[in-house]
Amino acid sequence: MSWPAHWQQVTPLTRLARPLAALYGRLSALHQRQLLRRRQPLPVPVIVVGNIVVGGTGKTPMIGWLADWLRAQGHNPGIVSRGHGGRERGPSLVQQQDSAARVGDEPLLLAHQTGCPVAVGRRRPEAARHLLQKHPEVDVLISDDGLQHLALDRQCELCLFDAEAGYGNGELIPAGPLREPLSRLNSVDLVICKGSTRAAASSALAPWQPLTMALQLGALRALSPTASRPVPTPASQTEPVVALCGIGQPESFFRLLRAEGWALEPLALSDHGVLSQRQRAALQGRTVLMTSKDAIKLQADPLPCAAYEVPLQVQFSPLDRERLARTLQPVLNRPTA
Repeated sequence: MSWPAHWQQVTPLTRLARPLAALYGRLSALHQRQLLRRRQPLPVPVIVVGNIVVGGTGKTPMIGWLADWLRAQGHNPGIVSRGHGGRERGPSLVQQQDSAARVGDEPLLLAHQTGCPVAVGRRRPEAARHLLQKHPEVDVLISDDGLQHLALDRQCELCLFDAEAGYGNGELIPAGPLREPLSRLNSVDLVICKGSTRAAASSALAPWQPLTMALQLGALRALSPTASRPVPTPASQTEPVVALCGIGQPESFFRLLRAEGWALEPLALSDHGVLSQRQRAALQGRTVLMTSKDAIKLQADPLPCAAYEVPLQVQFSPLDRERLARTLQPVLNRPTA
């Protein structure tokens, strides 16, 4: 979602919302204490990838990168997710033939992209135990969007931000975009900023020495029989393409496409949102570029147009990659339950 103005800076509406934000903060802290009391150790280490702000920060591509990195180190990772946007309450394993409507778009995408076992469930500790029971070869778990789910044991926390958006006005919901106070960053293992190195270094997050996670566009993948061969390029387009995006910060996807030279007609959906019938009909005959998250939602009901998936690839500098490895290796070698 794009943040409203009163989340980006302090406005009269921000001040009006502060009493509700204070109430949210007290109730949230009480809930977190209750979750902590229910925490039980697991037999494998858990790496949490999450954020403390509302909206997209690149968690899904980061989890895909992390799963690949863990495999390269000789590990067998599994992924645990709540299954946002899906009706499955779990615990349940995600199957390749599942639909996003059942298990959620992000778990289904991660199952397809990584090939890792993925479990969804409203109660993450139950989902984690279910996954480990069904896949005893798994020796490390990645928790998707799990910073606030303290009932799940963890050995490492990675907190992601969008470098451009940062943490907005620094206030709690609904006065600002924060799900938790900024002081929460003092207990995480690493802060990672999605964006450019310069944006990360100049952001308000600089005191936490964030790593920079750059996202790059991968090769377009045709999704429909009407998609042309060869695949279109910015140089070959004769009219703006429709850029379809249903992620937390759609403008970040549009920025990447514009930087590659694409002329766009942006079509932003809410996070986990789906197209209406009217929107689908309006795409007839158009060329549509979309994120992998949108493509997985549409695989059972393709669009009536030339549609292409634009994968996002994670890149770290050698120094940041080394720092990330130094943080993760002791966690992987540490005895658990």
